[in-house]
Amino acid sequence: MKKSVYLETSVISYLVADPSPDLIIAAHQKITSDWWHHHRHKFDLTISAFVEREISMGNARLVKKRQEIIASVRSITYTPEASQLAKALIKKGPLPETAEVYSAQQNCYAFSQIN
Repeated sequence: MKKSVYLETSVISYLVADPSPDLIIAAHQKITSDWWHHHRHKFDLTISAFVEREISMGNARLVKKRQEIIASVRSITYTPEASQLAKALIKKGPLPETAEVYSAQQNCYAFSQIN
């Protein structure tokens, strides 16, 4: 059984972005591209509804490319349980309010019981 990898928006964005003149960002793009072309087949790739929403914003040409990249990637469902846990972690836990979306993404992954 393959291990699962959760793809964040930045991974998909690096794959389709125009080459960056910034050396650090260009390095991220290169590393991401190399992993995508040589290693992604070793994993079951997943995204969340949050990623789908984020990649649908911005430049229409890049939106289309990002959507093509994820066409065959499994999307995990945002459950009420994941939402409740995210809100509890913000309200009573150690996370700041700005982390609610990221907490919800991770909770989706956990509640989906993906390996």
